[in-house]
Amino acid sequence: AQVDPQSLLRALMAALSRHPRITVRSGATVERLLVERDRCTGVKLDDDVLHADATVLAAGSWSSLIPGVPAGMPVVRPVPGQMVLLDERPPRARTIVFGAGGYVVPRGDGRVLCGSTMEHAGFRKEVTAAGVHTILGSALACVPSLGAAQLIGTWSNFRPHAEGGALVGASELPGLFLATGHHRNGILLSKITADEVAAAILRD
Repeated sequence: AQVDPQSLLRALMAALSRHPRITVRSGATVERLLVERDRCTGVKLDDDVLHADATVLAAGSWSSLIPGVPAGMPVVRPVPGQMVLLDERPPRARTIVFGAGGYVVPRGDGRVLCGSTMEHAGFRKEVTAAGVHTILGSALACVPSLGAAQLIGTWSNFRPHAEGGALVGASELPGLFLATGHHRNGILLSKITADEVAAAILRD
């Protein structure tokens, strides 16, 4: 089984836009958590203050950089990774294939996702010749027929890594809940993360 993150995000945003009690704000910067009497009471934005009974920290690789985060929370660090997208027409690859150092994910419409590098380079978001070479070498070793596929895209992004695994549920600061540090599995664990965080909030 597989999940297409872009399609899932579009569906999620469409669902949120139709909900009468949900407001989505993009482009706003969180300057710090609001803490009053040893409890998180919301966030200070660059142009506003949002008060909340429950605040969920889901800032990915930037989670540890927000002022006010509890000192005892494991540090979340970025682990950059590069990806390659191929187009195989007609589609021949049909199943996900894992091999030494990489994987191939056919999307079913001719697109084939190939990954991925694992780098400890901080917040450096770049696609390199060496990274693409490594990914394609692994992909072609897994599925040799992809040698005739067209290269249609490359990108790089950050995986939020926390020592000891994902941070999900209540934090040591009352009123603050965590949904971060999932490393390579954020999109795959999104449903169970939402369920666990919601349950923790309702218990609070």
